[in-house]
Amino acid sequence: MKRLQATTAAFVMGAAVVSAPVYAQVSADLGAEIDEGTTASIDQQANTSDAFSVVTGSAGAIRSITSMDSFSGVTVTRITGADNAQINFVVSENRQSVYELQSAIASNPEVADSLAAQGVDLSSIVGAEVAGNGALVLYQL
Repeated sequence: MKRLQATTAAFVMGAAVVSAPVYAQVSADLGAEIDEGTTASIDQQANTSDAFSVVTGSAGAIRSITSMDSFSGVTVTRITGADNAQINFVVSENRQSVYELQSAIASNPEVADSLAAQGVDLSSIVGAEVAGNGALVLYQL
């Protein structure tokens, strides 16, 4: 009986030693799947490369703004960067999408009221995205 207990204890301890690196690797792999871009975009500033993607990729956010009654939060992020000419070019090339976004915001009372409460002019909003937690992030020039 003592021999069985000793063998079992040795097996369990050996399994723990062998499985610890595997567990650490699985944990690291799962962490690699986190959408860091969305989380980072909730910051109060976005750089030039962020601006290009949100201005040109706001179609999903437009659908969400028109169909959702409530968001877990509305954050306004100012687009900053050294290359304002490129940002202005991207906005002008996507003017129709920007107008659709602004129209969707104006027609959603929660979002429009949130912008008004924050003192943000609707015409300065040029991009949007919905974070995984249901928060709406609006991008302002």
